Amino acid sequence: MKRFGGDKKYLYWGLTAFAVIACSIVFYLLLSRWAGVAKGFSAFIHVIAPFIWGFAITYLLRPAMVFFERNLTIPLGDRVFKNDHRRAFGFGRAIAIVIVELLMLFIVSALLWLILPQIYSSVNSIVSNSQSYFATIEGWVTRTFEDYPELMEGVTSLLDSASGQLTQWATNTLLPQMTNIISSITSGVYTFLRGIYYIVVGIIVSFYVLFNKEAVAAGAKRVLYCIFTAEAAEKILEGVRFTDKTFMDFISGKLLDSAIIGILCYICCSLMKMPYTLLVSVIVGVTNVIPFFGPFIGAFPSAFIILLVDPMKCLLFLFFILILQQFDGNILGPKILGSTTGVNGFWIMFAIIVGGGFFGFMGMLLGVPVFVVIYTGIKSLTRRKLGRSGLPTDYESYENLHHIDPKTGEHIEMPPQPTPEERRAKIDDYAARFELTDDLAQPIAAYSHGMKQKLAVIAAWLHSPKLIIMDEPFVGLDPKAAHLLKGMMREHCDAGGAIFFSTHVLEVAEKLCDKVAIIKQGRLIASGTMDEVKGDQSLEAVFLELEGEKNA
Repeated sequence: MKRFGGDKKYLYWGLTAFAVIACSIVFYLLLSRWAGVAKGFSAFIHVIAPFIWGFAITYLLRPAMVFFERNLTIPLGDRVFKNDHRRAFGFGRAIAIVIVELLMLFIVSALLWLILPQIYSSVNSIVSNSQSYFATIEGWVTRTFEDYPELMEGVTSLLDSASGQLTQWATNTLLPQMTNIISSITSGVYTFLRGIYYIVVGIIVSFYVLFNKEAVAAGAKRVLYCIFTAEAAEKILEGVRFTDKTFMDFISGKLLDSAIIGILCYICCSLMKMPYTLLVSVIVGVTNVIPFFGPFIGAFPSAFIILLVDPMKCLLFLFFILILQQFDGNILGPKILGSTTGVNGFWIMFAIIVGGGFFGFMGMLLGVPVFVVIYTGIKSLTRRKLGRSGLPTDYESYENLHHIDPKTGEHIEMPPQPTPEERRAKIDDYAARFELTDDLAQPIAAYSHGMKQKLAVIAAWLHSPKLIIMDEPFVGLDPKAAHLLKGMMREHCDAGGAIFFSTHVLEVAEKLCDKVAIIKQGRLIASGTMDEVKGDQSLEAVFLELEGEKNA
């Protein structure tokens, strides 16, 4: 049988073309039947939802299970099964999983049962007493602005309008919705405790995965090394380990940080006798989970709730929140999460906004770790690619880089920027050369065409560019200025710069240019060095000759 030898590349081309065509057909079919595809995908997600819940529960409970294993249950198993470490390990792991599962159920149930009714009561109280709250605010405004009757009248009118609209919205919209929300959550708690299908399956899946986590990991590695080369598989495993560490550190740290902030807020607000302490503390704690924007998101509704009861306590609360967030941002947060994510503030803000825009609250919460993983991956690939090309991998080498010479590999740095004094000296010098010194203070609209042309030349030369492009630069210039410009052009080229300009004055081009190109009706009809194009003739004679051939 004849094998593909030197023609193996054609086989690769054929397979690549087939793959591209096949993918194009599949993509077209997906687009043409998008509604059915979306419906099928939704049904698929619904079917596997219990397993998604199971893996999510597994991921969140794994650190707690490992903690109980190492410090409590496995040592207990060793005491019970003294000569059988295998049975001791299985016993300890099973007990640890049961502990963390029950602990999770207890915490969730306690939070829902204890906090939700009080939150509902607080919201209901706010709605019921909204009129009296606005009357309190109006009285405070009256006392504050009594010396400014016109301003007070405007503020009072605004408050009356806002009071009516807010009361109507709260009574007709907010309260019924809150009732529905609380009712739905309460119903969900009952069904959860009874054992809703997907939650039950999720817990079962999490129990199995946690109990056999080494076997699951080993199976995944086995498949990975089967599909990929050892080098590629190792890189994938490194990425998975980094992703796992990034997400786990961020999520666990952020939850702990937010819980501490919520508790501190509750204690301090209780000591300051703030109204609706529990509701405000829950808002501050929950919103603090969101990086960067969380403190602002939580502070405004909390401050508004307190404002309805006591404006002065609202100011005190805002001052307290400012101190609390400074403590969190500079002391507590860095202590728990680490001092930095390796990503500057702009990209963190970008990740939160984009994540929130696509996926809501969960997107804002997980946007930062997802972006950190992507950013780190791109950074690693960039460094590896640059290293293979023999190029520097550090940022500092590229700060002042203009370009890298493709032939020599030499790093060409950006030309140094002139200081304001040097820039001013250049302006004065060029203005004196072109006799514009006395006219610099005049508006450009008052300039003649020639003066505007001189100003454009000065602007082009001012920052010492490597390349200057000009179109008919001598039009409008007087003979003295034209002569001066020719000298400046020659000096620029002799210093290593380049000038590309168009002109209809062939004599000027012949005297100034090192290379020339002749264009006729949009077509290039001759190009090269000046000697190559004109030979023993003048440039004008060559142009006329070429135009004659063209017309003939």
